Amino acid sequence: MGSLPSKIIVTAIGSDRPGIVAEISRVLYKHKANILKTRASAVGSLFILVMLVDVSSADVSADWIKEEVKEVGVRLGLGVSVEDAEKFRKRKKLIAFDMDETLVEGETINELAKAAGVYCEVKQVTEQAMEGKIGFEEALTRRVRLLKGLPLSEVEKVKQKLQIASGAEDLVGELKKAGFVTAIIT
Repeated sequence: MGSLPSKIIVTAIGSDRPGIVAEISRVLYKHKANILKTRASAVGSLFILVMLVDVSSADVSADWIKEEVKEVGVRLGLGVSVEDAEKFRKRKKLIAFDMDETLVEGETINELAKAAGVYCEVKQVTEQAMEGKIGFEEALTRRVRLLKGLPLSEVEKVKQKLQIASGAEDLVGELKKAGFVTAIIT
């Protein structure tokens, strides 16, 4: 049966469009693979499909099915992975996000700088770092030093104004349903 076991996980991610489930299912049906479980979600224009598939009765190897499913993914503009179901379940799955401009709208340090009355200074340090004139650690140290003395009440006000980025909440929710641990690294 090739290098993959009797059960596989097929994951497809890409722009939502008609026919994704049908095309992948067609390949599996053609080779007598049995779809045991399917979860499909749309988050904005992003489509996520996860299938648990029994390939023990398939008329070709699991490797062959993997290649055909990946070809469908290429044709439809999807990212596709096919993995051993047992290893997939045991593996720890972590997805880490940057917070600013990814999970929340805007740059938090800029909002804190505005509250502290030092926005122009913080912006200048950021520009120097982006131009390679100073290193990341030095830039971070300088910017945080400029925020010294900002009352906690002002930090709380900035926190309350932060807006979650469009689709971020749904995406994190879907990832958690799929068994992923999510983290913020900023």
